[in-house]
Amino acid sequence: MQLIPKILLLGLLCTGFSAQLQATIFRINNQTGTPDGSNGIYEQPLAAHNDAFTGDTLLFDGSPDAYNSFMVTKRLVIMGPGYFQDENPNTNIFSAQIGRITLSPDGSTSATGAAGSIVQGMDMGDAFPGEIIVNVNDVLIRKNRLNEVDINGSTNPAFRATGVVISQNFFAGQNEDHFGWSSFDVLQGIVVRNNIFEGKVEVPDFSQMHFFNNIFLNQQFDIQNLLGTVRNNVFFSTNATYNLSADSITHNISMGSGLPAGNSNILNANPGQIFVLNAGVNGSDGQYRLKANSIAQGAGFNGADIGPYGGVSPYVRYGYGEMPVIWQMSTAGVIDPGDLLQVSIKAVSEN
Repeated sequence: MQLIPKILLLGLLCTGFSAQLQATIFRINNQTGTPDGSNGIYEQPLAAHNDAFTGDTLLFDGSPDAYNSFMVTKRLVIMGPGYFQDENPNTNIFSAQIGRITLSPDGSTSATGAAGSIVQGMDMGDAFPGEIIVNVNDVLIRKNRLNEVDINGSTNPAFRATGVVISQNFFAGQNEDHFGWSSFDVLQGIVVRNNIFEGKVEVPDFSQMHFFNNIFLNQQFDIQNLLGTVRNNVFFSTNATYNLSADSITHNISMGSGLPAGNSNILNANPGQIFVLNAGVNGSDGQYRLKANSIAQGAGFNGADIGPYGGVSPYVRYGYGEMPVIWQMSTAGVIDPGDLLQVSIKAVSEN
């Protein structure tokens, strides 16, 4: 994590939305914004969405109050400041809470409308129902805290959402009915990687999906007849009997004996041999980092680490993205007209 004292780009973001080469950033803040964005800041996302064009960004500020749910019908980047901000000693910002984001087509097929959108850094874990609904193709959902993702697996290929990537998210298990994964149709072309699942995980039979480098904390796990690969994952529960069958189940670690033996799967492991643990010290998501000399180090496919912090897209704590998030700003005070105002900005980003 890198603290950046002065960032010229962020000065542009603070003025509201700024034109870039081919896209515009629409800032959303339900504390200081106006309904129509007349002061450069929108109060709620729907108005900003309606004014945005394909390829634009909706940038949510952190807030103590949840934002209104909304439907997306154009290709956008939807970005918040991350989650678990209260656990990060380096920041004093809120997360951007929202109950539901629906990604939908604007025409007759799943290849239109919000197809190709990105949802990142939103906090939906405490806002009911805490879900993202995907009715379009080629969506990237990453670095969010949420309860579930519902993907349209319609038997009609024109409406079936494919090419969806679910990466580096924290799925909060508030209760048994809040699934980490939920859909009633067969899913196709879905990649699930580097996530932390607290809740139940359920996938329809004969779905075409791949699970890489996740950790499943709940003993309820129902994935059968999967047309895909289950690799480099950690199954944390010691007393679970997993309903799991797939084309390939390799290089996983289980704390019990519920996984198939062989294929480089490690059974009956001890969590203390793998993770740093201690959520009170290391955080809700940081506790699942590998400890020194962990048995998961290098034990994955092609020598990768097993678990959410391994592989090609390691989990990022707090859901931080590439764009820095301001958490403190100060000025030298009042100046005379024409003089330069010195502004100091502290921000945090992934690197």
